[in-house]
Amino acid sequence: MKYRDRQGREYEQTTSQDSFLAAAYSSAMGRALMKFLGCPIFSKCARVILDSKFSVPFIFGDLNPARNPAPPAPVPEDDEEPMPENFGPLAFNWVESHVIDLNEQCNEAVAEGLSEYLIPAQELPVTESWDAICEALIHSDFRDAHCCDEGIIIEIEQ
Repeated sequence: MKYRDRQGREYEQTTSQDSFLAAAYSSAMGRALMKFLGCPIFSKCARVILDSKFSVPFIFGDLNPARNPAPPAPVPEDDEEPMPENFGPLAFNWVESHVIDLNEQCNEAVAEGLSEYLIPAQELPVTESWDAICEALIHSDFRDAHCCDEGIIIEIEQ
């Protein structure tokens, strides 16, 4: 992960958390486990599963970087376009923290006979993250969500 000190100098340091997450997302089993542990119902299971000495090597393979050297990161050239910012974590955290309120508001909209609920732009983070939030809403069992000028519209099942 890249860090910046107080003088503004950037440096890169790989922590054990970075190694763990890289190993977790490098295999299908690890991605499935991370998705499973991200569910609020099962998140308390994470401590039990991840505290086991045998679970991490079994699920993610050998985490010893000397045995599994990572390929060198590509160095961006000046003429290449910068990679777009990944709003997935922001979207996931936003939906996770608002899902109960959104469910209540969608239930109220259904009671009023509406088929859509608008999340106003004032309640949302930066506009560039709205597409990722729509995807996170769909993954959180909302039927459909799409962006508009006023915010995000959630389609409601009647």
